[in-house]
Amino acid sequence: MLHLQGLVDELCLRLGRSVAIDNRHVEVIAASAQIGEVDDARREAIMVRQTDPRIVEYVLGLAPPSGAEGFAVPPHPTMGTLPRWCTVLRGESNELLGYLWIIDVPALSPEEKGLVAEYASLIREALVVSLSHVDATVQALVEVTSALLGGDGDAVERAGRSGLLARSGEAAVWAMRVGRGAESRVSAVELEALLKDVVSSTYPGSFVGAAVDDVLVLVTRGRRTVAEEASVVGAVRLSCQRRRLQLGGVGMAVLDPAVPAELVLERARFGARLSALDGEAEAKRWEGLGAWGLLLGKPWTLGTVAEVSPGVAALVERGAALWETALAYLDLAGNAARTCEALHIHRATLYYRLDRIREVAGANMLDDGWARSSAHVALRLWEAMGREGAAVAV
Repeated sequence: MLHLQGLVDELCLRLGRSVAIDNRHVEVIAASAQIGEVDDARREAIMVRQTDPRIVEYVLGLAPPSGAEGFAVPPHPTMGTLPRWCTVLRGESNELLGYLWIIDVPALSPEEKGLVAEYASLIREALVVSLSHVDATVQALVEVTSALLGGDGDAVERAGRSGLLARSGEAAVWAMRVGRGAESRVSAVELEALLKDVVSSTYPGSFVGAAVDDVLVLVTRGRRTVAEEASVVGAVRLSCQRRRLQLGGVGMAVLDPAVPAELVLERARFGARLSALDGEAEAKRWEGLGAWGLLLGKPWTLGTVAEVSPGVAALVERGAALWETALAYLDLAGNAARTCEALHIHRATLYYRLDRIREVAGANMLDDGWARSSAHVALRLWEAMGREGAAVAV
């Protein structure tokens, strides 16, 4: 990126006007000093490192003339942008690398357009080298992650010595569910492209990772605070936004040398499933899941509900009113007043339903401590199954 910045600064000085390079997502990756006329769109994109979605849509909808070295881009119809001269930067296989932008006020002369074309060629070469470096880095990250999940206990230490991870600190495995629109998951190819995007926008040594089955898996080390953990999720979320994807759920589990890494990943995947159900922005940590952990590896079926609590299995067959009342009552520690308030029912209605619950499920379900605890877990599972609906199981 340093070489790109140098090219931008040189071209700015030679033209006497502002210059910028965007990546393929229309995000600024190198920008010159603000010389000559500039507009608010440029200022904001440089300050916050994010381009207004309306401008992104405008740019992606442009149809440059075939074979042109550059072309004039008129002002945005409603956002008050200045005219620009744009060169679309493409690789040898015609893949989109990014955009070179010049403020076109006053209009560039033919000689200046030739100079822009010369620099566009140099910038294109620098982007190809940069992307090749990203490809090599991603390959190294995937190899470490695959080795770790394959049972190589020294993989994290080697990654620390080579600079791919922090050299010390607690290691953790993250599982991230990614989807698009109505599709709850995306392909492995799209996950690999997402990983490359995250790598290209984060500092080296932040994580190693790979696409594993249908989730993005990252391994971090030395992140102790909530803010540090949030930065991992934030980086992936931003990359998802750039690629028109949604981060649907995140789970995290501490890497314990006494526990097989494959099991640690399953714990993280389980947390991601619960995170997706709750629609929460932060990760669900395995270490904080409590009784949910008892269901790891169990299928989310009525059979499992019956295995945990036969009384609940009988209850759910009688309709929602009874099992929802039982769940609210147990969630609120048997507090009748709060249960009535939560369900918007009269106290007499609650007591009638509790009597019916005892008749259907057995008196022990509400009156015996162990049976009551088992019923609470089974009810939570049944409720989660209803929320998950037709979602593909992790």
